[in-house]
Formats: sequence, C-alpha cells, structure tokens
Amino acid sequence: MNVHEAYDNIEKIICYGFLTVGVTIDGVEIILKNMTDREYERLQFYVLDKDNTASQFLLQVAMATFMINGINVLEDRPCKVEELVSFYSKLPNQFVLRIVEIIRELQERYIETIRYLEGYCYTDGSRQLWKSIGVDGSFRVCTGVPGIDSVGINQVQQSWMLINRQLDDEVKYGQDFGLSIMISSSFNAKGARSVQRSYEVRREELDQLRKDIAKYGFDKKRISEEKKSNQWTAPIKSREDLVRELYRQIRGKKDKHDLFVEQWIERQKKAAEEAKRRAEERQITFRKELESIDLAQVEPSRPVTIEEIQKVKDKPKETTSDYISSYKNLDTRDRYIQKISARVIRSTDDKKR
Repeated sequence: MNVHEAYDNIEKIICYGFLTVGVTIDGVEIILKNMTDREYERLQFYVLDKDNTASQFLLQVAMATFMINGINVLEDRPCKVEELVSFYSKLPNQFVLRIVEIIRELQERYIETIRYLEGYCYTDGSRQLWKSIGVDGSFRVCTGVPGIDSVGINQVQQSWMLINRQLDDEVKYGQDFGLSIMISSSFNAKGARSVQRSYEVRREELDQLRKDIAKYGFDKKRISEEKKSNQWTAPIKSREDLVRELYRQIRGKKDKHDLFVEQWIERQKKAAEEAKRRAEERQITFRKELESIDLAQVEPSRPVTIEEIQKVKDKPKETTSDYISSYKNLDTRDRYIQKISARVIRSTDDKKR
C-alpha cells in the first residue's frame, strides 16, 4: 500500500467510519464494510447461541453490511439485523464463507491503513477536512449518508480529532507567543530576539519533521532506528518496557541478541571439538607409525668416539668476508671505513683461533 492509497482510505474512514467493497451474489448487489471497534463491542449484546459458530458468522456478516441493492441498511439498524441474519442464513455456505473472507481482507486493509494516520494529519487536505467538519465532529454533515452515526466513532476518528485540536492549540500558542515577544521587546529587545530565534529554530525543525512524516506517512527515521534496535534487543525506554523485558527473560523467549550469542557459543564448541578431533587423529597416526617400525633393523645407539670429536674440531669454519679489491671509485672516507672494518674482522678471527 502506497502513501496516496493509504491517505484516500484514511479520508474514507474519517468521513464514513469504515472502508467498503462491493460483491454480487445471485444477482444481489451487496456493499460490505469493515466492522469498527464499537461494533465489535456491540456483538455481545445480541442474544445468540454462543456455541453455534455459524450464527456468530452470520451476525458478523450482518453487522458488516452497508447496502443491499442500493438500500442503506444502517438506517434503523437494530430492526434490520435480524432480517439480515435471516437473509444470509438462506444463502449457500460457500457464499457466506466467501463473504467472511472478504470482510477479513477488508479488516486487514483497515488495520494496515492506520499506520499512516499521523502523516495524513499533517497534510493540507486533512486540515481542510477538519475545518469543514468542525470541532463538534459531525461526520454525517460531511457525508450526507443517513445511519452513519449508528456505526459509532472509531479510534481513527478519535485520534484524528485529537491531533487536529492539538494543531489548533499550536497555532493559537504561536499567535500568543508573537504578541508576547512584541510586548517584551519593548523592555528587553536583545533577550526577546534571542528567545524568538530559539523558538523559530525549534519550529522549523518540527515543521520539517512533519513534512517528512506527511511525505512517507510515518516517521521513517524513527521507525528505521527502532527497527535496528529491535533486531538485537528489545527497546527499554520506560518502566513498562523493563517489566516486559523481565517477563520475556523469565519465559525464556529469546531476542536476536540472545540467538546471536548462542550461535557464537555453538560455533566455538564446534571449533573446539574439531581441534580435539584433529589432535586425536594425529596421536593415532603417530602411534600407528611407531608400531610399524621394526626395532630389529634400527641401529643401536653408541657413545661418540674421541676421533669423531677431533674430526669435528678440525673441520674449517666456513667464514666468508667480501672485501673491496679496488678503491678507485671510493672517496677517502669510504676507504678509511673499509680499512678499519678489514682490520677488525682479521683481529676477531685471530682471537677465535
């Protein structure tokens, strides 16, 4: 789902309270909608057989019906729920199951759209819609569809209204702040300019952040940072996060950091076992080679004789010294160094003898 599609869905959810999709069954045009949180709460007030799964499905399908052949069933809804349940009970089971599947897909699309709500609230279209609906939140005035109020306000509408009221408060605060700066500048112009510059810098940063959120539908930078941190350990930013992390460790549920440490320990164990195996193989090979030697063919050891020792002493030392035979291309300093080095080498050899 891209940003533009998500914003269109959010506008429909705000105005109508739900998303819709049309299906045709045996020539009957049915417009289905997703169930809101208020409608899920109302299901418990209908007297049905709790053990009968089919009746529960039929009731959910009835609550998720918006129009049948162009007739709005949201008007006088309490009286029409039983008629809808009776209508759907006469349909084949495969049709009812298909409708339930469509409603489930519509509900998933509704949930996926919610993550783009903050970005939509910062768009110009959202602010214009807020001005047209008004602070009382009369969504029926905006749509003109009767029966919308029977669905009840959903969490998206509530959050959208709260954010827009907060934005209105920020606008009013900015106006009051400008008036206070104008008054304070007559007493302390330098201090007023400093406070105003600080406010403008923070205001520009906030406006830029909201533009980015409106562009992508959410705070992309924050989401990416949280995603990176969540890949290794659970974020601990509050007391609730700390308690949640404690219970996670008590349950033995492992995060990516724990899995990485376990994999590292497993690799170290495998490396140690491999080194141990190779050492044992070398020992076995050495023992086999030692056992294969015929001791009868091995020459027995004997002490060294005096003649052999003297022979080693009389052996000349292989000492080579390269001297420069010609000094034609050398200057006086290099010739002097060569002569001194030759004398030192000769005297050292004489002492050794």
